[in-house]
Amino acid sequence: MAGLLKVKDRVPNEATVVCVLTGNGLKDPDCAITHSNNQIKSGIKPKLSEVAQIMGFEEKIENI
Repeated sequence: MAGLLKVKDRVPNEATVVCVLTGNGLKDPDCAITHSNNQIKSGIKPKLSEVAQIMGFEEKIENI
């Protein structure tokens, strides 16, 4: 987040930004998977409505 804040004036308003938050081994996917109690899912389309539904949000987000 600190790096993004440093360059925020150079990021276009409509840009999609992805941040990897570090700490407690979460940057390393293998470590996160090993220590997670959650079911791992694959084949999820990169669409907010599908991710939200799989995460268990009750209301399905449409057209996003």
